[in-house]
Amino acid sequence: MRSLLTLILVTLLTYLISSNNLSVCVGPLVSTRMLNEKNAPVFAYVSYIVGLILQSRHMITITVPLSFLNIALSVTLILVLIGEVFKVPVSLMYILSTSIMTYGLLMYGDLKLLYAVTYWALSSIIILILSPFLLKTLHRVGSRRPTLTASAYRIASYIASLLLCMSFGANNIGYLWSIEGRDPEALVLIIIASMIGTFVTGRRTLRKLAGVYALTLTGCLTAMLFSYLAAQIATLFGIPVSFSVLLVCSIVGVSYGYSIRIIDMKYVKRALTVLYGSIPLSALLTMMILLLLR
Repeated sequence: MRSLLTLILVTLLTYLISSNNLSVCVGPLVSTRMLNEKNAPVFAYVSYIVGLILQSRHMITITVPLSFLNIALSVTLILVLIGEVFKVPVSLMYILSTSIMTYGLLMYGDLKLLYAVTYWALSSIIILILSPFLLKTLHRVGSRRPTLTASAYRIASYIASLLLCMSFGANNIGYLWSIEGRDPEALVLIIIASMIGTFVTGRRTLRKLAGVYALTLTGCLTAMLFSYLAAQIATLFGIPVSFSVLLVCSIVGVSYGYSIRIIDMKYVKRALTVLYGSIPLSALLTMMILLLLR
């Protein structure tokens, strides 16, 4: 165990990220009425924990001094809370992981930050390009035998959402557990914090993203599938990702496959600007913190 302060901060961040990402991981299923708001938290939470236990070993963080780590965790917590107050979408993972990886780059010459930023950018671009093609392919296949394919697409959407929730547990929650030191006692608190975030405050934010888009069954499947694939690849390489960014990019990509507008693009532009803008901001804050610690 790192320290009591580290444990408290990690537990609080686990609560926040579990609460905020419930709408990301199961929002498309709720928006298409394949899952109701009562059962969605149960579906998501169980999947989180399974993913955390099975795959979090891939999320190994760069070793940083305890003094810097606690400052980075505190700054992340403050920025996320400010974002909550002003209703601005802030990526906890981008802020925290960029800070830690910037430290690794400056102090050890570790290039993981460059790999991560490259993956964040490329995965978003690839999702935006490929989503319309998959959507149109699913439409063509579904038009031949609509009843049969509709059932298959529903099942596939449930599976994709399940896998996406598992990836969230492994990637985001697993990253926070790795920061703490992967202590078994801390794992218990992290699991409890995730449960509170999912079932208590997560219910109130479940439709936060669902309210800005309208998906068909094929659109839901496409968005969930690409979000999962991007998250899973990142997990295998130990790269933390923003699930909000993955889903928003997937939905924007899907919207290009429709002849009508299905998403509030004004909200999307604002959200992505803030989310991506947090990366250089976090790097700059880290440099300032390191100067002050000298």
